[in-house]
Amino acid sequence: MSAEPHAYFAEIADERLGEDVGGSYSPPDNPDGTGDLELSSDIAGMAIGGESVHELFHAVQQTYHALGPLYSSSLSSGLPYPPEYSDSPLMPDHRWITEGTADAIRIAFGQHAGLAYTGRPNRDYDYSLHYPCGDCAPREQRLQTYDTANFWLGLGEMLGSRDRVAYLERVWSHIGANPDLAHQGIGPVDSALRSLSGDGLATHFPAFIARYANAPDYFSRAPIIELRGATGTESRIGEAEPLAADAYRVRMIVPEGTTTEMEIDIVEDYRDLHLVVDGQLYNEATPDRKRNMFRRDLEGREEPYDFFVRVANVAENAAASRELGYTLRVALPSDPLAGNMTANFDGAFQGPPDEIPFAEKATMQWQAVLDIQTGPPETETDRLTGEERVIYPNDGSEMTLSGGYLHERCAPGHPDICNYWTQETFESSGPIAEDGGDLRIVSHGDAVSLEAELPVTVTTTVEGPFPGENTEPRTHFWSLACQSSGRWWGSPPDMTHIGPPNEPLSGSWASDDREVVEFECHENWQPSVYGPGSGESGTTSLSVQSRVEVQPRRR
Repeated sequence: MSAEPHAYFAEIADERLGEDVGGSYSPPDNPDGTGDLELSSDIAGMAIGGESVHELFHAVQQTYHALGPLYSSSLSSGLPYPPEYSDSPLMPDHRWITEGTADAIRIAFGQHAGLAYTGRPNRDYDYSLHYPCGDCAPREQRLQTYDTANFWLGLGEMLGSRDRVAYLERVWSHIGANPDLAHQGIGPVDSALRSLSGDGLATHFPAFIARYANAPDYFSRAPIIELRGATGTESRIGEAEPLAADAYRVRMIVPEGTTTEMEIDIVEDYRDLHLVVDGQLYNEATPDRKRNMFRRDLEGREEPYDFFVRVANVAENAAASRELGYTLRVALPSDPLAGNMTANFDGAFQGPPDEIPFAEKATMQWQAVLDIQTGPPETETDRLTGEERVIYPNDGSEMTLSGGYLHERCAPGHPDICNYWTQETFESSGPIAEDGGDLRIVSHGDAVSLEAELPVTVTTTVEGPFPGENTEPRTHFWSLACQSSGRWWGSPPDMTHIGPPNEPLSGSWASDDREVVEFECHENWQPSVYGPGSGESGTTSLSVQSRVEVQPRRR
């Protein structure tokens, strides 16, 4: 045994070092110097070992040659950290690394040695991984840098690293090789993980959230989204911080005796966003669902169904991650709707035969078949009234339409001498969306209607002593409503709508389960412009076949 005096690596202070401070490590003033390690006077028992290991690991961190920026006393980053951090020997930009890994070592040491201490409470992962609790009070913000230890330990477990911390040597090697440490050190951490497993934080962070941050305790907030019944939709708009995850508690209450399919999805197709439900990632598409969508069949029961949902945000190049807005949709969707509709128009008009400067007459006929195909319904909220409507959007509807219009100008008193006329032909065939058309079925309370902009190709020919310009085929968009009167002729006619302009076609639900919609219209009227006794004549009829059904398209 050597007669050399005992060597001490730590000083036990004769007073408390500060609130929540069990120890401290101060690096040397020069590369050849020695650092100072102090432990607080009120620390006792087994905790001394843990605090010693934590502070001693700061000395290990110092041995990596490029750690100057992490141990600077100046705040060069410009980040909004509290001014009291400026007296700390560790840069606040990187405390998630320096304090987080040191505390991970402390916890791993305690578990390896069989000591009865573990980590501090879980940190909040809805704040950026590298900027813990950004808007918290200074004390809580500081403590959460230590609490990032559970991230480093979880990462080590996923990597299969010995004691969950052996891989940190690779992390610190990459930090030491990267002297500028921009973006709070995300870059070298990302590259270290890629060197270990082939995948960076873009893979490991969402996987960590799924596996380890699977309870509200890991988040500062986790609002509840609740749906009751067999159908319905709720949406939430959020802003996810970079390298963070927003959390929601989703509750589904399905009536007994019913079966429904639920969906949870991120509406926006951003590659940096990752959907997590309970302990599972859904950030890859499969044959039966898109990326960032979760589906499950639910049988009605007395107890609610509960799901813990997270929206994680990390870019493939983790250092380039940025705050992203998103829409989280939770739905108990109904089936889409499908069915055929037929519509016919037949009109004839003749003005007074002695009208000056000319007498006019017109005819128009067309027939249409509309093959309606909608997608699953979506809930839309009126921005002004706050009322909700259920929208069945177009999803491949097709239309076939043919017909024509003839408008003639005749000599006054001679209805058979007509030498000036305008003729139009109407055609439509194929998917309405290909020509810019659209339709949707709208349900609001007990009311239901069809709103349509139907593309019709119109070609005009003009003949007479003062011929107009004949036209190339052009597309008009017709709406479709059930009218009780109205002028349909002109020179040329206003064929932007059949029925009142900008009006929908009203229908009705044929059953309480809302599985059949009926659209029915039979209108006949006598066109009148010049008034009684003028000698005008004509008839007009518009028919949307009685009981035209739009039925659910089953899955």
